Amino acid sequence: MKIKPRIYDYFDYREFLRDYFAFERSRKVSQRTIAKKIGVSAAYFTMVLSRKRNLDLSYLEAMSDLINLNVSERSYFKNLIIVSDSQDSNERSSAYKALSKFRSYRTKRAADVVTHRYLDNWYYVAIRELSFLPDFKEDPEWIKNRFLPKLKQREIEQALGFLKKNELLASNNQKALDCSEHIYKLSLTNYHQGMLDIAKDSIELVKREERSILGFTKSMSKANFGKAREIMQNAIYELEQLEESEGGELFQFYLLGFPLTKKENK
Repeated sequence: MKIKPRIYDYFDYREFLRDYFAFERSRKVSQRTIAKKIGVSAAYFTMVLSRKRNLDLSYLEAMSDLINLNVSERSYFKNLIIVSDSQDSNERSSAYKALSKFRSYRTKRAADVVTHRYLDNWYYVAIRELSFLPDFKEDPEWIKNRFLPKLKQREIEQALGFLKKNELLASNNQKALDCSEHIYKLSLTNYHQGMLDIAKDSIELVKREERSILGFTKSMSKANFGKAREIMQNAIYELEQLEESEGGELFQFYLLGFPLTKKENK
């Protein structure tokens, strides 16, 4: 690569670094030389590019200085790293929102922006599903009265506008959602967090005979937990296959399994 890569053209910081190193090689500057300037081992960037380790943010400023990124470009670079590598969902969400403010990102990653907004607001998903019921009305007041969780009229109006614009309502259901893997995972995390908050509230809001909450605590091996996951996946599949000709109400189903303890350090 003989032309210096432009950070705004990238949505994976590793791809940007890979092309940047190729650009420097065309100028007879090796990856080893770059690593030395940053203060890391020669193998460090090889491991980052192969996804065996993440780029430590402590090297961000040195990398940005070396690449000669301006303030805006540094912000973009930093947020790409956080969205890709952070284990903190709130941190990833904040970084994604910062990324989506860049016009180049919104333009070139429009599918990511649509999917993230759709899943980031649980009621967008719910209103879309509600639109497939025979008695559905594109009326904010009607929709508001149908939901048990409280929704503001403005929220419903924004959701309807978004769903219609992106052809996601039953009346013009023309689009399939599509986005990059790491944005999908981030969006799905936010969706689950929102729905689990509603699940907690349903214990008080919904009569016992109108809901089903089952749970227990059990010790089991890693192998048996794998089997338990298969059982839950099969149960979800069977629920999805239940035929419904009359419509009815919206229900949310969750099957959860998570550790309460961690292995003792020895």
